[in-house]
Amino acid sequence: MKKITELKASLAELFDLPRDVILNRPNIYLLANSNLVVENHRGLIKYSLTEIVIRTHQGRVVIKGNQFAIKVIKKDVIAITGQIKELSFELS
Repeated sequence: MKKITELKASLAELFDLPRDVILNRPNIYLLANSNLVVENHRGLIKYSLTEIVIRTHQGRVVIKGNQFAIKVIKKDVIAITGQIKELSFELS
């Protein structure tokens, strides 16, 4: 698996392609403490008003806070609003 990842990274560099897309890395955008967008996700694991857990190829993104609402959920994009107090990563 490591060799495949290294090959993909080399190809991305050779062809000047975005590494995050080629290597299935998530893009995470945090706007203030009230809007979060995760691109290149692999599904929602947990959703409540105080905690959201999102699966990615690298592991999990854990968001804690209050009054969460999912504004957009598509195949590869999730947009969340609410009061974000904590953002953490659990790498696999």
